[in-house]
Amino acid sequence: MSADEEPNDLLNPLIGALRRGHYLLYCQRIEPLTVNAGAAERPYQEVLIRFLEEETRLLPPGMFFPILQEQGLMPLLDCWVVSQVLKLAQAGTLGKAGWVAPRNSINLSEDSVLDPEFGDFVVAQLAKWNPSAGTLDFEILELVALSQTEALLELISALAPRGCNFGIGSFKGGADQMNLLKEVPISFVKIDGSLIRKILVSRADLQRVADINERCHALGIVTVAELVEDTETLRLLTDMGVDYAQGFQISQPTPYLATDAPDA
Repeated sequence: MSADEEPNDLLNPLIGALRRGHYLLYCQRIEPLTVNAGAAERPYQEVLIRFLEEETRLLPPGMFFPILQEQGLMPLLDCWVVSQVLKLAQAGTLGKAGWVAPRNSINLSEDSVLDPEFGDFVVAQLAKWNPSAGTLDFEILELVALSQTEALLELISALAPRGCNFGIGSFKGGADQMNLLKEVPISFVKIDGSLIRKILVSRADLQRVADINERCHALGIVTVAELVEDTETLRLLTDMGVDYAQGFQISQPTPYLATDAPDA
């Protein structure tokens, strides 16, 4: 948004884009660091979303998510992302011999976790597109998982038996958060980037990341380091045994095209 552009100026275009499906999917590769992570497995990526304003300017989610959230529209956007990812997965599988659908980590809003119709929508989309198990991962922010645990458990119980994985993002490893890992059946944890960025200069943060990694592994939970931005940090995480890394050192976000699929 420009300095003279009010949030309400974007509301109608954002709603119109929802109706027409005129958002853009991007993705960022998540790189396996250990043998246990399965270097030979299917590609793994986080799904990102952008809004194309006036055909020339891509707006990041921080500029339009608050507007959609205020209007109660985040579940509609999350539903659109799910349907598009599954559509691309089927189109790629049918259109390219030997093509393997990636594992897609989709960030869920708090509103979607709380919306009982969201789980029903995903179930219907899975029936429609029939993806391979593990095509959809759902990432929930640590604060949302803590405050909406009951709703999250209900969503997991509806979707995990249908091949969806769940994880907690921006994980900082406090006592409450570690207890949550024992209560909620999740598959992965994304270690908060604010910790990852400081492991080269802070012994305390290095030890905290190591502790999170060790305790997650003891529970059978895969670890992903967020915001990995240099080779030395990547080396430390690899030596520590963190399973995956994500960040600019691994790859820049790119349009979700094409490892992806032909037009469908």
